[in-house]
Amino acid sequence: MATSSTFPTSNDYIKYRIVVTENSTSIPNNTSSVTVKVQAWRTNTGYTTYGNGTCYCKINGSSYSQSISSSQKITHNSYTTLFSKTVTISHNADGSKSIYVEAKISHDRFTASYHGFTVTLTQIPRQANITAVVNFTDEGNPTITYSNPAGDIVESLEACISLTGSTDNVPYRSIDKLGTSYTFNLTSAERTTLRDATPNSNTLTVYFYIKTVLAGQTYYSNMSATMTIVNANPTITGASYKDTNATTTAITLNDQIIIQNQSTLGFLFSSIGALKSATLSSLAITINSVTKTQSLSGTSQSNVSLAFGQLNVSSNINASVTVTDSRGNATTISVAITVQAWSISR
Repeated sequence: MATSSTFPTSNDYIKYRIVVTENSTSIPNNTSSVTVKVQAWRTNTGYTTYGNGTCYCKINGSSYSQSISSSQKITHNSYTTLFSKTVTISHNADGSKSIYVEAKISHDRFTASYHGFTVTLTQIPRQANITAVVNFTDEGNPTITYSNPAGDIVESLEACISLTGSTDNVPYRSIDKLGTSYTFNLTSAERTTLRDATPNSNTLTVYFYIKTVLAGQTYYSNMSATMTIVNANPTITGASYKDTNATTTAITLNDQIIIQNQSTLGFLFSSIGALKSATLSSLAITINSVTKTQSLSGTSQSNVSLAFGQLNVSSNINASVTVTDSRGNATTISVAITVQAWSISR
């Protein structure tokens, strides 16, 4: 119950006040039942005021009036009710509501101008809200924390993951109306959907949504989190090299021996692949501070060759082979090269 301050009338010994009682609330209807009373009393003893008149009251913008009869006698601290009205108040979409109530009195013995006050009503539980999310990896199962103040009164409670906020890319699924957390056990197809959305970066911003249906109305709550791609470096299999110069292989009779400044070195890879929806970007081979690069494309390539050319080294050396994907992930392997020194006798 909320009671206004004491308001004056034209009679110094007669005062009035407004009493607002919130009788009940309806969660499904998002409304409150409110009774408003206007009460008058005398501040001195030994006198009684009675007569006819009208009490006017405005409640939340709506105007009402009630007649005052001579049977409604005003005495010392009598708090005589001159007006009483029960109304249904619709709350805001979020369940909050404040109302302004004011009243004036027209009476045979006294009058009072409009005076009023603001009353804040009970917040009515509405939608469920996400209270926390945790960043996750593409191999994990993300968890959200939520509150549902309306409990099992809601008609449905569902959660999804959205890439943009407009579509449930990881579809809605029912969550516990009385619960406080939910873990998405992602399917392989759902993981692929998320990975497909970030082919050029190892991170992706996603939006977790909770959808509440209550009394035929749909409400949404969302919070963002970051998904990180892990264990997604590209793969290299079947790395090999050989001398592709027929003249020098005729001398060595072994294409695995590279003659300094004479042989033509070439590399072959049986398979190079990008992982988790990335695409291949480049192949780079570095030997003795010399780097040769080749562009790659697609998610995988077979029998990839790269012509490196002559080596100006006189002893065995390792080649550093790096494959990079569209996210910037790289895998580097080492290939040992057998080198035969070459010199011209004079």
